[in-house]
Amino acid sequence: MKTFIKEKIYTILLILLLILFGLFCSKGLFKEYGFATHDGDHHISRSFDAIQTLKEGHFPLRWAGSLNGWCGVPVFNFFYPLVYYLVFLVNFLIKDVINSLKVVASLSFIVAPIFFYLWLNKETKNKIASFTGAFLYLFVPYRFLLVYVRFSPEFMAYTILPIALWLLAILIDSFKSEKYISKKSWLIAFILSIVGGVFIISHNFAVLLLLPIIVMYAALKLWKEKIFAKEKLMLIVFVFVSFIGIGSFFVGPMLLE
Repeated sequence: MKTFIKEKIYTILLILLLILFGLFCSKGLFKEYGFATHDGDHHISRSFDAIQTLKEGHFPLRWAGSLNGWCGVPVFNFFYPLVYYLVFLVNFLIKDVINSLKVVASLSFIVAPIFFYLWLNKETKNKIASFTGAFLYLFVPYRFLLVYVRFSPEFMAYTILPIALWLLAILIDSFKSEKYISKKSWLIAFILSIVGGVFIISHNFAVLLLLPIIVMYAALKLWKEKIFAKEKLMLIVFVFVSFIGIGSFFVGPMLLE
């Protein structure tokens, strides 16, 4: 019992340390109210339109009425809308478009390493190795390029990736102790499907790169754990199909239009 409590305290301390590192990485966002980036101005204007559109009751996002010289344009059919939905939610508390964008970006510095740590710890059972991996995942230079140079919502895809991998690891590990699929596994599969759908709308091109990695990880883990039961394999397939299905309100118009 004492060992269990010590391990939990150790895990909490490591996660708190990752949160502190995440806050340190995001502090540059709040030194100035506005700062120049490659795409920041575009996302500010789209966020403004997203907030107005959603407040008017239009869902899902399609039309940006103030763009194109106030003639409007269906920009949300083509550009990864997740960040704009999150800005809309944060804006309820902050009431400022630019600061809402900054909060969403700063949360990516915190959430990503925490779930990367949880995923690695699930796989390796080694807290030091998991913390090291999460630390490196946080401080990879490309992340700072995305936020501070480009301000590209591509960072959302790399934030959701470890959440999806963690849930996938939990789901497949639950299969090992079950002859039939339990209610717990169905619940995890449902949550994973929601997270996957959110992942699909996080960024157009990053998803094309990362989704095959998630699929290969699932296939390798199923093979390693020798899980070949038809109903369990079908559930995994159903989860991946649900990724596309939940995100189809964006993927469909993006591809067809």
